[in-house]
Amino acid sequence: MKVAILSGSVYGTAEEVARHAVKLLNAAGFEAWHNPRATLAELQAFAPQAFLAVTSTTGMGELPDNLLPLYSSIRDQLPAAWRGLPGAVIGLGDSSYGDTFCGGGEQMRELFAELGVQEVLPMLRLDASESVTPETDAEPWLAELISALRADRLFPQQRQPGLRCLGQISALAPDEGDIPSQVVRRLQGQAHHPRPHQATGHHTCLLYTSPSPRD
Repeated sequence: MKVAILSGSVYGTAEEVARHAVKLLNAAGFEAWHNPRATLAELQAFAPQAFLAVTSTTGMGELPDNLLPLYSSIRDQLPAAWRGLPGAVIGLGDSSYGDTFCGGGEQMRELFAELGVQEVLPMLRLDASESVTPETDAEPWLAELISALRADRLFPQQRQPGLRCLGQISALAPDEGDIPSQVVRRLQGQAHHPRPHQATGHHTCLLYTSPSPRD
């Protein structure tokens, strides 16, 4: 899976977090791409299959200057090819600023919503008043993101509203080969043929954890 990482940074901290995310994603078998000065044309040429935005906040809850041109281009064009792709956001800020805390991250969440990008994890908020090693503090969340993207790669049907729970396979199973075929078939069947009671807002969730020694 090709993951495009968009970053906005004032003093370089968000860029460091983005570069660390590239290393972790690549090590997990993804193809991560990051260019802090990327243009829309370059981003489209990469043909992303998932998005991660990592941005700090400046001014009154605004995006950093280096991300604004790309943000504006995406918002102007809203590429239809990205609708339905998985995505997530890491926001950096300072909670002492009150309501504008991680405002840049919130703007990226809103942009993803406009694009139709499906948020696979709640936004991670890194507080500068508490964190001195944000790239390290982001690692548990990034591990969850890797698991969510693996599940999405296995079961893209879960992007439909109400079906996200299907395919939330444990992080203990790093690839499709670790999941028994009967479990895969059952999950896929439920995703393609939801039961009638799903119209009421109740959905089936099947979780599987591997009994392998890696537990």
